[in-house]
Amino acid sequence: MVNGLDLYPTILTLTNSTAPEDKIFDGCDLSPLLKQDPSDPELVRTQSGSVRDTMFWHFPHAENSSSIRKGDYKLFRHYQPQSSEPSKSLYKLYTTDHTVSRGDIEEAKDLSEIMPEKMAALNTELSKVIKQMGGREPYFNPTASGLPKSDRAPQVIGHKQTDNSIVVSYRKKGANVKYADLIYTPNDGREWLLTSGTLSPDTATFKLPAGITHYFINLIDENNFLTIYPPVDDATLKKEKLSLVDAALSAGCPAPTHGNPIPFAEVHRRRLAAVRPADQLATYDFESKALDQLHRAGAGSSITNTFSAAGTQSLEIKESAENNRAWMPLVSIPLSAKEQGAATGYRFSFDAMLDEDRPGALSLSIRGTDSNEKQKNLATIVVAKDGIRVNTSLLAPSAPGSWKHVSLQWIPTQSSDRTVQVTITTEHGDTWQQDVPLEYYFFKHATDIQIISFGDPDTKAYIDNVVVTSHIDLE
Repeated sequence: MVNGLDLYPTILTLTNSTAPEDKIFDGCDLSPLLKQDPSDPELVRTQSGSVRDTMFWHFPHAENSSSIRKGDYKLFRHYQPQSSEPSKSLYKLYTTDHTVSRGDIEEAKDLSEIMPEKMAALNTELSKVIKQMGGREPYFNPTASGLPKSDRAPQVIGHKQTDNSIVVSYRKKGANVKYADLIYTPNDGREWLLTSGTLSPDTATFKLPAGITHYFINLIDENNFLTIYPPVDDATLKKEKLSLVDAALSAGCPAPTHGNPIPFAEVHRRRLAAVRPADQLATYDFESKALDQLHRAGAGSSITNTFSAAGTQSLEIKESAENNRAWMPLVSIPLSAKEQGAATGYRFSFDAMLDEDRPGALSLSIRGTDSNEKQKNLATIVVAKDGIRVNTSLLAPSAPGSWKHVSLQWIPTQSSDRTVQVTITTEHGDTWQQDVPLEYYFFKHATDIQIISFGDPDTKAYIDNVVVTSHIDLE
């Protein structure tokens, strides 16, 4: 009895390779079988030395099925959407009597009716091994009609989220809650993960995972009915062209760490002092009224001395009714090219503030090229009333009338070339830091920064102290 999981330990032995320390193999080393007698099933042994005579498969969601093979027999269990009892079939694949002879390997002759005891024994063993491995069987929908005990499924009353936890209140309607799961995404729906919570008689408590952006609550009762909060209607999502993120609960901004207050003028001074001039691709403190080196489109971008993060002036971006394009006004900051070596990473920093009385909205994109010289974005930062987002991930509140220092660092390495490290700081010392997936995974070279206003007419925002530096590989 062999399968594909046996290839790894077998190849390690046949190539005299050293197995990873403390590695537990799901597969068996088949080298004794191959070298001695390929017809002797006694030579297929687990790491503990026992003969392997049983294998099981569990695909509760992709195929709605589970199966177990023990000796000559195989039980196949198929979960039914409208029945609490799965259908089962039994097959005798081989006949072993001193020798092994071919049986029903096509699984064409169902023996479940004529061998009910064998079917029941294998079914019990399959349920036992699924439980031992931490698996679960498919859940039932309590809103589906005709399923017994569906009216006993729990009802979620509400939830409360704090800086580091989520508490969900629920009402039992006859069945005990067996599992409480938090289904969450750390990257606005690119992937969904699961973590389990702690149950009490009427609440479920979850520790807030790092980087969480959106989530659902799953409660599974003792009859295997699943209650999802908030409810998900797949038909409505498809009709309205919505994603799961649109239906999920928002985790809001992560909690900041608290440090000592620091003036942004000092932050800017240290930023420039830490990098040699040759590696400074762009530096704009807007203390000069000249904007000749910037590419601008549409009305509304100008130098103002009303607000400044560190000096006396900043760049004002005002939404104007004169503009006939949604992406106006636009300001593009070109980045100087370095001939002495290829850039092996970048750091971008700037200060941003929304007007306190008429807060606008800004989109700042770090643009560049891929290996085919096609225009791509490394990251897009959006500063709006509802917060600061990087590549759609909500990282910090915006607080109109208050400056925020935003820093992004991307140094491609074997372990981090798919994320950019984002740090957002206030003058009071509150800091948010998170690694965010790149907007385009195969980004290679930065060419410019593009700033776009997309607020309502007459709304305003301000940018100051833009600094872009590169890490140069001279070898």
